[in-house]
Amino acid sequence: MVRADQAGKAFLGKDDSRATGKVLVDEKYFRDSILEPKKQMLPGYDGEEAGMASCQGILTETEIESVILYIKNLR
Repeated sequence: MVRADQAGKAFLGKDDSRATGKVLVDEKYFRDSILEPKKQMLPGYDGEEAGMASCQGILTETEIESVILYIKNLR
C-alpha cells in the first residue's frame, strides 16, 4: 500500500508516465483520484479488485479540498 505522503510528495507537480499516457500529477489528478479512482490507474494497481472506492457523494467539496491541501503540505 502506498502511503499518502509517498504518493503526494513524490508526484505532485510532476509528469507521471507510468500511467496510461502522460499524466500531470496536480490538484486535478488528486481530485479525479478521489472522485473516480479507477480513471487513471498505474500499472500493477489496475486489477479487478485494485484501487479504492470512490468518495463521490461521500465527501463534501470542502472535505475534498482539505484532503488535497493536506497532500500538498506533505512536501
